[in-house]
Amino acid sequence: MVRLVVNAACAALLAIAAGCTPAGNASFSRASLGTSAPGTTYGQLAKPEGNGPFPAVVLMHTCGGVGRHVRTYWPNELTANGYVTLMVDSFGSRGLGPCPNALLRRGIVQFKDLSQDAFGALDYLASLPFVDKNRIAVVGYSLGGWVIKDGLVQFSPLRPPGANTFRAAVSMYGPCGSFFREFTGKYPFELLDLLGEKDELIFGQCRTVSHPQHNVIVLPGAYHAWDQAVITTMRPDGGGNPMLYSEAATRKSREILLDYLAKNLRDAR
Repeated sequence: MVRLVVNAACAALLAIAAGCTPAGNASFSRASLGTSAPGTTYGQLAKPEGNGPFPAVVLMHTCGGVGRHVRTYWPNELTANGYVTLMVDSFGSRGLGPCPNALLRRGIVQFKDLSQDAFGALDYLASLPFVDKNRIAVVGYSLGGWVIKDGLVQFSPLRPPGANTFRAAVSMYGPCGSFFREFTGKYPFELLDLLGEKDELIFGQCRTVSHPQHNVIVLPGAYHAWDQAVITTMRPDGGGNPMLYSEAATRKSREILLDYLAKNLRDAR
């Protein structure tokens, strides 16, 4: 049995100009990254039945905000397999609708702000008695994956000595920005990049990365946002990436994700 705590996503995400009440039954402070990070971020927490301690996964949403896939599909799949999940609502927590907004406008992403949310979620999970603080991963979708690669990799060194760390990270159809493409240091976690073969702009960016820790799996025939069941006809996102749901790609990415987490979290001691 799985106990999944679900709250309604804010209806205002449907309107770009509207503000938003964050989805959430959890709240946590944003992590400091060299400077103060005032403010509270909200999220949706889900856990399996039992006392744990369980491995856990932070979920970072797309530029569209809290969609059904990060609010329901992925939490359901992960909790059914023994993981606590915390979906982070970066936009709703700041009263923002989908991009373009104060966190992403004209291609400029506020990676530090979004990274403070991710690290704040990590610290919150690590404080829970039913979570194993040494077995926490982060999974990001589109913008969320971009934050992992160009944000968390960049700002992890600003964390204080002895701070909690992500053991593994997975980006699903996330861009590879200039920082990440040029980075030659050591990643702070094991990183898997899941890319769609037909997601040509992002695939073109990420295929140029040459780093021994950049593990890539390409899903044949998959477009951007392949796991978003509401996208039944092809259309571009704000960055021009062609979006289209694929049941086959979603099923395959679920299989890959669970296998990767098992190797890096559940089987780790």
